[in-house]
Order: sequence, then structure tokens, then C-alpha cells
Amino acid sequence: GVICALTFFRNDVALIASQWTVDFYHIAIAMTLGGMACFLAGRATVGLAYVGTFFLLGVVRMIIFDGHLLFYIGPLITMAGVIFQFHMITDPRTTPDDRYGQVAFGASVALLDVLLRTFQVLHSPFLSLAIVSSLQPLFFLRFYLREARAI
Repeated sequence: GVICALTFFRNDVALIASQWTVDFYHIAIAMTLGGMACFLAGRATVGLAYVGTFFLLGVVRMIIFDGHLLFYIGPLITMAGVIFQFHMITDPRTTPDDRYGQVAFGASVALLDVLLRTFQVLHSPFLSLAIVSSLQPLFFLRFYLREARAI
């Protein structure tokens, strides 16, 4: 719903980042509860892959564009970023079950997110998640076909 609204009603819909601006106490609570939920759902690997890839690419962007590291990794430590990391990309219904698939999924979302941010595309986390999620069946089709030939 959010992706459709942002895509088709650009002039009428806006995400206001300031509505999620709170102190570190609230962010720490959201990180703790979100981390517990991811761990219990067996999806902590997706979130860790996203955060790790986003951080490493932030360091690369800092070196290339000669900026401050906090500017590039800052979205990870906002309330909107925490909600995205722990509740949106780790949804058990839309992420792979195996650990390697989870790492590939989280890293792919982070890579596309950073690429879109570099080109200043609005709502890059949502778009990257939608694109990677929609392409996910193509990657798994290859593995299913390989397993079917082996049988």
C-alpha cells in the first residue's frame, strides 16, 4: 500500500521523517524489541546483513565522496531506520528461510538502497525492498530448477 501510494500519488502523499524523531531512549527500546522479534522469528540474519552491508557501503561512500561517516550511516540509527530494519525487511512471509538466502536478501536490499540514495531517489528504502522482494522468485527459480535436475 505504501509503495503504491508513493508511486501513483506523489503529489498527494508524503512520508514525514520528523514524525519519527525521538530521543535515543525510544530508539533503544525499538531496537531491543525489534531485535528480539527478529531473533524469535528466525530472521535476525536478514537485519544483520542489511545493517552490515549498509555500514560497509557507507564507509565506501565516505571514502569516495569525502564526506563524514555519520552522514552516510545516519539513516541506520533513526526511528524510521530502526523500524525498517527490524520490522519491514525481516517479515517472515517475504524473506527466504535459509540463512544464505537471508544474507543475500538483506545485502541486496541494502545495496540497492545505498545506490538509490546515492542518486537521491526519494523513499529509497521502500523502493529497494519492493524491487528486491519482487525479484526474489527469479533467484529461487534457478535453485529449484537445479534441484529438480539433480533428482
